[in-house]
Amino acid sequence: MKSWANVKKDDVLKAIDIFNRETPDFKDPRSTYLVYGGVIYPGKQIRRMSYEVAFGVKPEEKEIYGGKPTIDFFERLGFETYWTKRDVPVSDYEKQIMEMKTREKL
Repeated sequence: MKSWANVKKDDVLKAIDIFNRETPDFKDPRSTYLVYGGVIYPGKQIRRMSYEVAFGVKPEEKEIYGGKPTIDFFERLGFETYWTKRDVPVSDYEKQIMEMKTREKL
């Protein structure tokens, strides 16, 4: 059964690797980020890609939400997160977010 509970930490790590190799186009995150190896990643995009790694299909838009559900998803798997609505600003993360938001669009 395709359930978010069946997406594992290894699926997220594979999604991060794919993201780093392919740098897919994605919608700029508003507040939800995954932190891995000191690098900020767009939380909802990595979550979406993790589902695709686990099941071989993309989740439907109605099946994925950013914000707290995405933060909870990553934290349940033991990942660090950065949620601008909750966390104290971290200057290094904020710098990376600004770079992400000003990257050249395809």
